[in-house]
Amino acid sequence: MTDSAEEDVFCSALRAQGSLLQDHEQQLSSLVVGMQQFQARQDAFKTSLSDQFQDLSNQTQQMLLSLRTSPSDPPAQPAPQPREVHPVFHPDPRLPSIEMMR
Repeated sequence: MTDSAEEDVFCSALRAQGSLLQDHEQQLSSLVVGMQQFQARQDAFKTSLSDQFQDLSNQTQQMLLSLRTSPSDPPAQPAPQPREVHPVFHPDPRLPSIEMMR
């Protein structure tokens, strides 16, 4: 092989390696961008989750506080309602009804 032929083979191989290296660089750049986007989504999710947890914690604290400030006495029983009075008549009309005995 002549020097010129060897140089052509070498240059061709060098170009192929350069092209391959450039492809890998583009893939790596795409991967870095994807990772940055993933990190941004992950950070947004963490923030959202943290906010939701804080809200839940606040609601729990408020509920516990309301339970502590509630009266410890049981709720008052409602006053008994007067019953309807129905006279009871005895079979013997000479006996007074129960209502009259009160």
